[in-house]
Amino acid sequence: RKTTAPKVATPPVAEELPVAPAVTSSAPRTRMMVRKPQWSIGIRYISWQDELKIREGDFLDKGLAQYTGQALVVERDFFRGTWGFGYSGGFGVGTARRGDFEGSTSYAINKADWSAALLSGKIFRVVSQRTLLGIELPVIFRGIEWPTGGNRFTVSPVGQPQPGLTADLKVRLNRSWDFTQAIGAIQGGTGPLWRIGVNYIF
Repeated sequence: RKTTAPKVATPPVAEELPVAPAVTSSAPRTRMMVRKPQWSIGIRYISWQDELKIREGDFLDKGLAQYTGQALVVERDFFRGTWGFGYSGGFGVGTARRGDFEGSTSYAINKADWSAALLSGKIFRVVSQRTLLGIELPVIFRGIEWPTGGNRFTVSPVGQPQPGLTADLKVRLNRSWDFTQAIGAIQGGTGPLWRIGVNYIF
């Protein structure tokens, strides 16, 4: 007599689910543009206030003088990824106008011409492809001659180097031009040092 082996139940085969394809982002990674060191030449409008002292015999009067003028500047910038540094030098000319005085001086001259050598060093952060924001250390080697009325008056300061500190903004307009602006203070000044201008990149 034949014996039949009991049938063993076969577990159901799990249905294979389709595997979703790996999702890869097609968006390009944002990278800061690598820049080479660059030379530029620029023109500036510059303005600041300074103290003015006028002595007539034993009488000393104090007031303000407002300096305004134009400058021609050559700059060199170096880039290190997200930051950089640079230096500049130039020459400026303009007019100083006498402001209000504490006393009633008889000095009648209201303005005088000035000239200055300009030097500066700076460090900056590359905020974006077009924008640099930094700190600049300018030095103004100013010369000015107020008329003395045949040595009747002594007017100061006549000329002295004046270091300063400014916050500096530079915006790339296109491949050849930058807009630049800075505001801060200089040693001995009684008002803000301000400059604005454009640079041609070459």
